[in-house]
Amino acid sequence: MGATASEYLRKRVDRAKARWLKRVMYDPFLNPTTKWFAYCVADHLNCVTLDSWPSLPRVRGLMGCASVKTPRRAARNLERAGFITLRSSERQLYRFAPVFTPDDEQDTKGHGKGHSKPHGADTDVPESLLLIRTTPPPRRGGRGRDEVLAEPKYDSAKRGAIEVQLMMLLGGRGHLLLPRLAALDDLIIERLCRAHSEGAIGQAELTAARIAAEQV
Repeated sequence: MGATASEYLRKRVDRAKARWLKRVMYDPFLNPTTKWFAYCVADHLNCVTLDSWPSLPRVRGLMGCASVKTPRRAARNLERAGFITLRSSERQLYRFAPVFTPDDEQDTKGHGKGHSKPHGADTDVPESLLLIRTTPPPRRGGRGRDEVLAEPKYDSAKRGAIEVQLMMLLGGRGHLLLPRLAALDDLIIERLCRAHSEGAIGQAELTAARIAAEQV
């Protein structure tokens, strides 16, 4: 289960998250409160679902705000600026998903150039695990579902067999947890299957998957 051929998914997420947050922090049009909220999003980010879901009362407490209206406004500011997608779950929790650019995922050998504003996910980057993202809320319109990218090592025709392997790795409740993630967004399963075939799934990724599935 070691990631010898490819770095762990969490490492890629951590790198993209840091670059995303840097872009937010250097944006001259965002106020300090909005940038503080962005840090909360990054701090709670799940490396499997690529979003976070801290409750607004919790964020209010972390930020020391008098009202939940403050983090709610900050979330809307980030959404309008194109830095996050925002949706609510059936459990009345908001889910905040950073919008990563291709440059956010570049490894240390990449050119390292950034964008002053996010441009959405590119659909022709051949080595991306992160750009298989959660589906933006339908109300935002646009392209619809992101195209699922695959390297030659991932054979989508064998997804069913890979799902069985993932269920076993997730433990005794794996047969329940994986369908929960699929109900949240099928692209999460596609991302997990591809990452597993690339040797990019470790204990941290499995733990993140369990936590995400339990809260659905």
